[in-house]
Amino acid sequence: MPTLVLSQRYSPDSNALFAAALAAGWDIERLRSFRCPEGLAARDPVLYGETILADAIMDDLEVALLEPTADWLPRLPQRHRLRSVRLTTLEDALALREPAFIKPTDEKLFPARVYADGAAMDPDPRISGKFTGRRGDGE
Repeated sequence: MPTLVLSQRYSPDSNALFAAALAAGWDIERLRSFRCPEGLAARDPVLYGETILADAIMDDLEVALLEPTADWLPRLPQRHRLRSVRLTTLEDALALREPAFIKPTDEKLFPARVYADGAAMDPDPRISGKFTGRRGDGE
């Protein structure tokens, strides 16, 4: 039987997974630190947690972490998304003229939120200068 491995952070998602694992008869291990108890790797671990936790314990669990491609969500059928999602470039996002929820696909280059338009975004100046004419070195 698999063992659901959860971080110490309680969230609606982790609580729902806890309940589902319990109902399925799985073992559950909620970690209290970035260390795994002895023998956890041999208990068929299934990890749900933050990236920082996964990075810290992947060797202990003897697992490799897989990341989806940046376009996985826009490629998901509409019936599963329940909203319009598109993958675009920073240049195109900065040019938007209508309100939109904008989120970076990878790095935290700007806050994910609803923007009045692309001009309201404030991306990391190290990368935005080439699109906006602003220099990223503070000049």
